[in-house]
Amino acid sequence: QWRALTHLLGMPESEADIWIDWGLHVFHHSDDNEAKGAALDRYVEAQLARAAVQPGDDFFSILTNAEFRGRKLTDAEKAGFASVTFAGGRDTII
Repeated sequence: QWRALTHLLGMPESEADIWIDWGLHVFHHSDDNEAKGAALDRYVEAQLARAAVQPGDDFFSILTNAEFRGRKLTDAEKAGFASVTFAGGRDTII
């Protein structure tokens, strides 16, 4: 499912290896999975920073340039959209 999601998000398929390493419970908040959730947060933050400097046609670049009611999305909104996309994309494909 992660490899399919790379195509939907316009990301290199090799990114799926990173996402697979997060495991099945990356979206559950508990003491055991806190590090995995933090890894997802760091990944999203890094991809948004990359897209701001080197925009392309990928999901993170689209988020970086997205507007809502005439204003750019905040960093928190972009991160929220990314988290929901990863969670929903993974669960929907499964």
